[in-house]
Amino acid sequence: MKNIFCSKQIFSLNASLIWIFPRRFGKEIKQICLTVLVLIFITIFLMTDNSLINNSEAASIDQIVDGSEWLYFKGSKEPPKKWNKINFNDSDWERGRFGVGYGNSGAGNILRGMRGSYDKVYARREVVVMNPSSVSNITLSVFCSGPFKAFLNGIEVMDYTISQASSENTSNLTPEMLDLTGVAHELIRGKNVLAVECRNDDINSNDFSFIPYFKVIEN
Repeated sequence: MKNIFCSKQIFSLNASLIWIFPRRFGKEIKQICLTVLVLIFITIFLMTDNSLINNSEAASIDQIVDGSEWLYFKGSKEPPKKWNKINFNDSDWERGRFGVGYGNSGAGNILRGMRGSYDKVYARREVVVMNPSSVSNITLSVFCSGPFKAFLNGIEVMDYTISQASSENTSNLTPEMLDLTGVAHELIRGKNVLAVECRNDDINSNDFSFIPYFKVIEN
């Protein structure tokens, strides 16, 4: 009888193990699987995020477009020396969104009082470059009612003359995209300065437009 009783106890214990342990073990398995899935998700997310960062670094672009803010100086007199260099103190220059002009110019910033008073506008704008050796393209475009000069860190990179002596209406001018990649060696890491001098062909002209565009692409 003792053996039979022991056998019944063993059978009862085995039956309990069959029902209890798998349930507990199953919960642990589910928890482990959930943890593994979470880790996989985090790993995939981090890899994707790094990929996006790398892609953004691979195509870093600094653009100066219509509506960008510049510092500018009205040319009723000559600007101070070194006005186009990086370390020039431009704290007393006016600040505003470009383009600038008057009359039928399409410019957003109107230069009231320019006509008959002065024919030049000087402008400065900072450009940030992270790695000059990785610059693959530099593009400059200036919509100007007359000749203009462009400087990069004080170095003249463009002297462009447009003859408009026979026309007072500049609204039909089309700015030309100029490739300045060849002067990329003038760039330095960090802060750079693009400076542009724009002159009206006729101080008494009915209109004047000055709209610069600049783009630097780093690979």
